[in-house]
Amino acid sequence: MIEKYKIPVSPFEDSEVKEVLDFADIPLLYIEADSIGKLYLNYLDKFADDNLEQRFVIPISDGRLNALKKGSISVGEAFCHPETPLIFLTHVSQLDGRIKEIYLLPDDVFQTLNSVSTEYFLSIEAESAPESKIVKGKKLLVEVEAFVEEQKSLFNAEEVFMALKVIHLMQDRLQVAFK
Repeated sequence: MIEKYKIPVSPFEDSEVKEVLDFADIPLLYIEADSIGKLYLNYLDKFADDNLEQRFVIPISDGRLNALKKGSISVGEAFCHPETPLIFLTHVSQLDGRIKEIYLLPDDVFQTLNSVSTEYFLSIEAESAPESKIVKGKKLLVEVEAFVEEQKSLFNAEEVFMALKVIHLMQDRLQVAFK
């Protein structure tokens, strides 16, 4: 399915990891910069084979990165709505850290493979109390929204509609309050 999108040259040959954003035994999510300083968000999707990581990589601006760190957007939102149409899928050897295969996917193809949850927010300690409250508030609202969606058979359609409307209104207010 994706073989026709394989590219022969990796733009990440001389890239450097700038910051690990999430870690569990291995880096799950990190920022890397290429040789000219362009930033990329790199996410571990799964293990394609033994010792072979499948990773999603998208260009990311400083502004979008800051929004991600503050909890204004989730990691999933960053991948669902990338800033550019350049979406890379890489297969990286865990043994030597080298890219074995790289694909440049159009957004519509990538979205069929995209497994990044829109509920995946970074848990980076905020520098100020208001930022930490917005992250907690957004996570709570995402959880409440998921609960309402899962349990909607217990409510009538009007109650579900109103609950979701209130949740979305609160999410919008949080977004505006801490820009």
